[in-house]
Amino acid sequence: MNERDAQLLALLEQLQALSPAEAETAARLSLRSATGQFLGEALLSDKAVQALTDSTTSLNSYLASQPDTPDDPNAIDPFLEAEFEAHCIALPVDDLFKLAVDDKDPEKAVAEFDEMTREYEEGEL
Repeated sequence: MNERDAQLLALLEQLQALSPAEAETAARLSLRSATGQFLGEALLSDKAVQALTDSTTSLNSYLASQPDTPDDPNAIDPFLEAEFEAHCIALPVDDLFKLAVDDKDPEKAVAEFDEMTREYEEGEL
């Protein structure tokens, strides 16, 4: 079983947990893998159907309000990357090099970098 199928089975388990076993069945949801392999079925009560409808409506509204994000959650926004790069290019190279080489205390280096960028933004450099 691959990671995707394991995630689908976890989803199926959550769907099945929405309705008690003794509840009257209002709907049956069957779940298949991307290749069409049957993974299972969830029997849902009226209450579960309504809860799923409401929650997926909310989820879809939320997702529609969000900017498009890449599939990789660790991907860097190209606009922010370019803006940061332009900002750093304008900083004095000698001072940046000194921070990188001379400082063994990371917190001190970050504080000095923050001070340097603040001075640059305020036109003190």
